[in-house]
Amino acid sequence: MNQSSHKPLLLVLLLFLCLENKGQAQEKSDSIVIHNIYHSMLTEGQGYDWLRILCLNIGHRISGSEQLARADTYMKSIMDSLHFDSVWLQPCKVPHWVRGKEEEGSVISSPFGSFPIDLLTLGNVNGTNGNFIKGQIIMVKSLEELKLMDDSRIKGKIVFINKPFEEAHLNTFQGYSNTVPIRSSGMGLAMQKGAIAILVRSVTTKSDNHPHAGGTRIEDNAYQIPAFAISLQSADKIAEALGKGPCEVKLKSNALYLGLTDGYNVIGEIKGDSLPEEIIVLGGHIDSWDVGQGAHDDGAGCVHSIEAVQVLRRIGYKPKRTLRVVLFVNEENGVAGAIQYMKYATQAPEKHIMAIESDAGGHTPTGFFIDARADKFPPFQSKVNSWNDLLSPYLLKFFPGHSGADIGFLKDMGTCLAGLAPDSQRYFDYHHSENDTFDKVNKRELHIGTAAIASFIYLTDKYGCE
Repeated sequence: MNQSSHKPLLLVLLLFLCLENKGQAQEKSDSIVIHNIYHSMLTEGQGYDWLRILCLNIGHRISGSEQLARADTYMKSIMDSLHFDSVWLQPCKVPHWVRGKEEEGSVISSPFGSFPIDLLTLGNVNGTNGNFIKGQIIMVKSLEELKLMDDSRIKGKIVFINKPFEEAHLNTFQGYSNTVPIRSSGMGLAMQKGAIAILVRSVTTKSDNHPHAGGTRIEDNAYQIPAFAISLQSADKIAEALGKGPCEVKLKSNALYLGLTDGYNVIGEIKGDSLPEEIIVLGGHIDSWDVGQGAHDDGAGCVHSIEAVQVLRRIGYKPKRTLRVVLFVNEENGVAGAIQYMKYATQAPEKHIMAIESDAGGHTPTGFFIDARADKFPPFQSKVNSWNDLLSPYLLKFFPGHSGADIGFLKDMGTCLAGLAPDSQRYFDYHHSENDTFDKVNKRELHIGTAAIASFIYLTDKYGCE
C-alpha cells in the first residue's frame, strides 16, 4: 500500500480526535458552569430569606384572600428588584371559598363516651351554616366499599372513610395518589347514597392531631353535603370506638363558597439572546391552603423558580432562550391559573419548548420526573440521559412520571415537561396542614433544589430538549 492510500484513514482519525477533544472540552465547560451554580447557591442564595418573609409576614394564602393579594405584590416586587426584563400580573377568575371562624366536631355518644374530633372542612364545600348537625357514623375503608354498600345503610348517616395512607411505596407521592381519591371523590359518592355529611381520614404520613385540608370535586351548582378531613389520631379513636359499638357525632362549619373572584398569575422573564421566541417556563404555585404557612406547598417552589433564573445571571450566563417564571394561582382548589396560562400559550407567537415545575417541597432534590407527548418523549428522554454524567455528582437522576398539575396543560402543545423530585419522605407530614411552616424548611436543602433546577435550565437552554 502506497503512502497516499493512508491519507483518508489519517483524515478520519484526525476528525475523530478533534470531535472527541471538542466533546471533552464541552463537557468540561458544562461541568464548570454547573459547579458555579451550586457554589453560588450555597454561598449567596437568597431564596430562604424570601421564603421567610412570605411565610412569616404573609402566611397562608388561599385564592380570593387578602394574604394572596399581598403575596402577589411581594413576589412581583422580588422580580422587579432583580431587574427581570418584564414582570406582570396575568388576570383570571378563581374560586372564592372561606372557611369561616368556627368549625367543630365531637363524638357525643360511643362506647368510650364523648370526645372531641380534630377536623378541617374540605375546600370549596359549604358547611353547616354555623349550626350543628348530628348523625350516626357508618365507617367504610375504601371508596370501593362505599360504592358496593346498599344505599339504605347510608341514608341519613354520616359516612366515615377510614382508608390509611398507602405506606408501602418508597415514593410517598405514589401512596398519596392511591389514597387521595377518598378526599377528592368521597363527598360526591356519599351524597349520592343519601349521607348527610362525610368524614375522611387525613391523607398524611404523620399520626398526630393535625388534620390535613384539601379539595373535593364538586359539579357546578350541585347540591353538597358538609365534608371534613379528620386527624389520624381522631380517626383511630373513632374506628376503635366503632369496633365496640355505635357512635353518634355532631359537626359544625361556617365554610362558604362565594363564587368567582379576581386572581393573578405572577410572571417574570429574562429575554433570550439569540432564540427569544423559544420559551422555557419555570413555575410553582403562589396560593396555598388556609392553614399553616404554605412553606413546602408551595412557597418553596416559588422561590426555587425565581432564583433559578437569577443564579444563572449571577454567574454571568446569558440565556439563548427566554426564561419565564410563572407563579400560578389557584392550584389548590381549581387550577384556574394553569388553565389561563395554557390559553395564553396556545395563542402567543412563541414556542414553549420546556416547562419545569417545583411543587413537591423544599427537601433535598433527587432528580426530575420527565414527561412529554408520545412523539416527543423518546428524544427528550435520550437528551436528558446524555446529561447523566454531568448531574450524577449532584445525585440527580431522571425518572418518567408526573411533572406537575400547573404545567401539565402544556403537554398537548408538544412542550417537554419536568418536575423537581425532592426526597419525599417528610413531605406528607406537612402537606395541607398547620405543620407546613417555615421552620420545617432547611436552608441548604432549599438552595440545592434551586441549583438543581438552574442546572437543568442551563443544559436545556444550551442544547434544547430534543
